[in-house]
Amino acid sequence: MTAERTEAVVVGGGFAGVTAARELQAAGQSTVLLEARDRLGGRTWTSEFEGMLVELGGAWVHWHQPHVWAELTRYGIGIREDDWHHDAALLGSPPRRQPAEASFALLRELFVAYAGDSSALLPHPHDPLRHAAELAELDRLSMADRLDQMALSDEHRGLLSGLLYEIAGAPLEEAGISQVLRWMALCDWDIERWYDTNKFRPEGGTAAVIGAMLADGRVDVRLGTPVTAIATGPDGVQVTTAAGDVVAADRAVVAVPVNVWPAIAFTPALPAVHAEAARIGMGKPHQDKVWAWVRGPRIGRIFAQLPAPEPLNFFWTYHVEDDRQLIIGINANPALDVTDAGQVAATLQRYVPEIDEVLAVRGQNWAADPYTRGGNTGFRPGQLTGQLAALQQPLGPMAFATADIASGWVGYIDGAIESGMRAARDVLDR
Repeated sequence: MTAERTEAVVVGGGFAGVTAARELQAAGQSTVLLEARDRLGGRTWTSEFEGMLVELGGAWVHWHQPHVWAELTRYGIGIREDDWHHDAALLGSPPRRQPAEASFALLRELFVAYAGDSSALLPHPHDPLRHAAELAELDRLSMADRLDQMALSDEHRGLLSGLLYEIAGAPLEEAGISQVLRWMALCDWDIERWYDTNKFRPEGGTAAVIGAMLADGRVDVRLGTPVTAIATGPDGVQVTTAAGDVVAADRAVVAVPVNVWPAIAFTPALPAVHAEAARIGMGKPHQDKVWAWVRGPRIGRIFAQLPAPEPLNFFWTYHVEDDRQLIIGINANPALDVTDAGQVAATLQRYVPEIDEVLAVRGQNWAADPYTRGGNTGFRPGQLTGQLAALQQPLGPMAFATADIASGWVGYIDGAIESGMRAARDVLDR
């Protein structure tokens, strides 16, 4: 057990934490960053799978995301464009092969109608609470509530609910409509811009970006150091690790997902609004990412988006190489164990009988990760107008930073960077 003193301490080494640590160090604060895992990145994770660089978490960036694009420009990191052309779409339950172009056009039409036009309530997308009082009634709607209002045919409801299930990572009754509205507002209510947001990746993966950011800051980084307790008082902050070591500091940024807050003993206890947000949870309650090399000359480039409760509800052809292809997928159904290659293979071949052989599988269950406890996006009904403002405010010498509570691109790398910048500024100001 050791005790030490520094000027600033950051808990969590994802994009929010690395941003906050860099900003604090740049402001002249000696900064210690404590990360529970043996790697940096948080809910992003660049890895290798059967000869391909893959992302097991967040991956995509876009030039209409100002904070992450500024980092790419600062460090001279280029982008790669994913191929989103497909031969067939698998939609509905049970899924049926349909012409890709016509299916995408219909999905876009349904989604635009679903989002509607709330531009008067969200005229400043990076300041979603500017008209909070007027937005509150709409914010209370769940995704299912809005779907019911549309009175769609069974076919169209099934198609649209497949897209919404991927966004929610939960039954649509539990997910708030505000997430869809905020993203559309950030894209100037242009559905094509929204789809393009999930198309471009940094050269070298997200690890290249976070590595460049950290190298710029000369921060004291300590991996494999889970934090179990944080106490704030007149003298600043005391952070206790699982090993019993104590780091005392003048100020702190807690840069872990909202769902992880209950794993840390805060003294004094967190305010009621923070405790309630952590109890209800933010982001997708269950989200897995899956990669699979498959073989089959008759598969073609496929895209599948399936309604709840279908396992592996969202997957598509990512890369084609000779007689095999790499499929990427998202799963929101906890009944599927994405770390079990046999289960994943059986699910894929049930949906796509043209797959002759599943060669290899790599899955990451973010809900089971104790330092994540869920996926990256989504508010429950009422959380935007009822909790966000309070969660963004510092508590004495401590502030929170996570993509969960971003004002702009909530759940994205851009939102994490924004939140980290805000938190660093807040604890410096106080």
